[in-house]
Parts: sequence; C-alpha cells; structure tokens
Amino acid sequence: MDTVLGKSGKKITDAVFTKNIVFFWRKSRFSLTNKKLTGQVPNTILWIIPAGKYEIVHPVKSISSVGCTTKVHPVRFIFGIFLLLCAAVIHSFGSLIVYGVPASIMLLNSYTTKFEVFTNTARPQGFEVSILEKGKMKSFVTQITTLITES
Repeated sequence: MDTVLGKSGKKITDAVFTKNIVFFWRKSRFSLTNKKLTGQVPNTILWIIPAGKYEIVHPVKSISSVGCTTKVHPVRFIFGIFLLLCAAVIHSFGSLIVYGVPASIMLLNSYTTKFEVFTNTARPQGFEVSILEKGKMKSFVTQITTLITES
C-alpha cells in the first residue's frame, strides 16, 4: 500500500495483520503518518471468498481514540463444536472432510482481536484480525495513541 504523504507529512509506521488464522494470505494493511491513518482491509463472503477491499483514511485530528479488544464469538464456537461432534459420530474419511474442516475453521476463528478507531463525528469502525496478531496490534495502537496525544 502506497501512502501519499503530502506537504510536511512523514511516515511513522506501517503494519500488516493477518485477518484470519486459516486463510493467512488475506492481510489487512495500515499505515500511520503524522497527518493520517490509512488502511486496506480485505472483504470476504463467508470468511472464504474474496470480495474486494475496504479502504480507510482518517486524519489524525479527527481520531478521538483507538482500541484493541479481544472477542469470543460463541455462535462460531458452538457451531464448530457441533460440526466436530458430527464428524466424530459418523466415523468416515468423507465426514472428516465435510464436517471436520469447516469445524476446524470455525473453532480457530472463534477467538479474535478487534482494532477499533473512534472518530470525533462518526461511529467507531472495527476491524477483526487474528488473535495471534494481538501483541503487534497493541503496539500499533500504542503508536497511534501517542501520536493523538501529542497533536
């Protein structure tokens, strides 16, 4: 992602986050300059089928705060357990593929990290990333928070 800096703009950091544990090639990319936060987040249908990307641009002066939270998705977890139990009951290789693979995907994505941007005028925007990226996300949020408080 190329960020247009403009006058007196300087890049502070770039961050790339895996959106999904299983489909690791789908990446969210964010860039922070001293003037704005930009990003590209992939859109998918049913977490699998690529459907373009969502681009964000927030001037730093319009960001009131940012946050990093973790979330358990109970519907994904329960449905994943149900599919795993179906695969175990049927005891065949075909059922392992039909039920076991989707069950694994749902269970691996039932615990996520969410990056939220709160602006002065609009509702918060949230972007889910893999739970394995939580440490990197917290570091990125700290950099944004530092920039917001200094400007």
